[in-house]
Amino acid sequence: MSTGNETLASSRYAFRRHFYQHAGFRYIASKQPQSEQLSVNKYETSKDICQQLECYFGDKKLGFDNYGQQIAKQVVSAIATESIAPKRLLNLGCSVGRVAFELSQHFQHIDAVDFSARTIQYGVQLQSGGSVRYTDTIEGDICQFNEVFLADKVKGACSERVLFNQADGCNLKNKFNHYDVVLIQHALEQSYDPKRLLENAKSRLNPLGLLIIISDYNYQLQTTEKSKWLSGIKINGENVSGIDALTNQLSDDFEQILVTDLTRVITDSARNFNVSNCHLSVWRAL
Repeated sequence: MSTGNETLASSRYAFRRHFYQHAGFRYIASKQPQSEQLSVNKYETSKDICQQLECYFGDKKLGFDNYGQQIAKQVVSAIATESIAPKRLLNLGCSVGRVAFELSQHFQHIDAVDFSARTIQYGVQLQSGGSVRYTDTIEGDICQFNEVFLADKVKGACSERVLFNQADGCNLKNKFNHYDVVLIQHALEQSYDPKRLLENAKSRLNPLGLLIIISDYNYQLQTTEKSKWLSGIKINGENVSGIDALTNQLSDDFEQILVTDLTRVITDSARNFNVSNCHLSVWRAL
């Protein structure tokens, strides 16, 4: 603090007026009771996240059923056809959690895993009884505000059976094991090492369990090095498609049960949509 010795050469404070001089500090204790913090439920505005939320929780688009419901129907049909005990399921690439909630009506326990915490946070939010808010582009800067409640979208959901985890599908912990069904939901094309993820998923299955793979086989260099693509490449001059690659990787240990198509609609705006014809294949462990 200032001592007033302005005549001394060492008293530089007089020439540095931007330095505040403090004689002391006072502490004040309020007698007002502390108010409860109000939870803030903001609208998600990130376009890629909003598109995922609309894809899985939005209404029917272009005549096609909700994508999460399409997936769940195929999984339920497969376990019924193959007489699989619906006890434990691993959902790799669970995104915002719609498929896990749909299947919670049939499985006793579901581990819903995604590489991105940004997406699974909305599944956790719905699981806790809260709502999820997001925007949907109508045209240009005009947008629609949406609010989703789990009870409205999946009326029979047993959300307590779902456990969300942020994890790397290529490097799962040992606790993720002994599953009757492993569902790889667009995790292959989003992985930095698809072959390693596939091998890891296979090792988590019970004997005679089902491996269900959903993919559009659209590998991107930003995510996956070309040397690690499973398909969309040429080997010894021969074209290798998505289902060819899966057959090469799985035929020694699995029997192919079913191959079918699903239609995924990603909304860009009210009049613009990206439509993907995604492949669903079902494999039974030998």
